[in-house]
Amino acid sequence: MFMREISALSRYWYSYTHRSLKTLDIAGSEHAIIMTLAINECMNQYELSDSLSLNKGTIAKALLKLEDKGFVKREVNEENRREKLVSLTAYGNEEVGKIFGVSETWKQEVLEGISEQDQEVFFRTLFHVSQRAKMLVASDTVEMEVYEN
Repeated sequence: MFMREISALSRYWYSYTHRSLKTLDIAGSEHAIIMTLAINECMNQYELSDSLSLNKGTIAKALLKLEDKGFVKREVNEENRREKLVSLTAYGNEEVGKIFGVSETWKQEVLEGISEQDQEVFFRTLFHVSQRAKMLVASDTVEMEVYEN
């Protein structure tokens, strides 16, 4: 039940944001990439991949689409010429407020009726679980148990 609820919440958020941002033609993980770049200003593809817990292929495809739509630009890193840095374009910076607005509205709506104190506990717990999951996936020494029904 735990994973079903986590997965459902993620799918509902993506559906809600896709529908709400239809006029901007943003779908999938594109809105998360734009929000991440708005917060961090400039990142390479590896940092984006790590930050969003998405594979490099997904990031590369999304960046191509966002570049074609005029939201992001990629430039060679002068300190490491093999690396490209990704940042928002002027257009991307103009539209980012709409994207954050949709995300904030979603958050307010789904948390309606939950006290601020319970929300804080929820977010702290969710962060802890997320970090623990990341650590388990990254660890080469974790023994995987096989459960039989």
